[in-house]
Amino acid sequence: AVLRAVHELAHPTADSIHAHLVRADPGLSLSTVYRNLTVLQELGVITHAHIGSGAPAYHLADSDPHIHLSCLHCGAVVSVPAAAAHPFARTVSAATGFHIDATHAAVYGVCATCRHEADSSHDD
Repeated sequence: AVLRAVHELAHPTADSIHAHLVRADPGLSLSTVYRNLTVLQELGVITHAHIGSGAPAYHLADSDPHIHLSCLHCGAVVSVPAAAAHPFARTVSAATGFHIDATHAAVYGVCATCRHEADSSHDD
């Protein structure tokens, strides 16, 4: 059930997985969800990323490599192919020797919707 929830929900945390599953299984504990997530990660079936300052978000390990774009205004999270970060990663590596794993974190900014709303409010 936990694996299915990771697949069905968008960037779920342990708490959101628990909230989703507890409707069908009221006796399910949050600690059981965490134990299942740990085992699934150890088996290489799922992985996680840190999006925002909260709990990690989970996704299937066999999904296409991607980075997360997180809006500082509305909290929306969008996934884009990891290749979008390659030029930046190469520049950092050439300058510092540091290898970036952009698939394990998020890039923060303002989404197109929030930018459009901000631009529209300035037009009035």
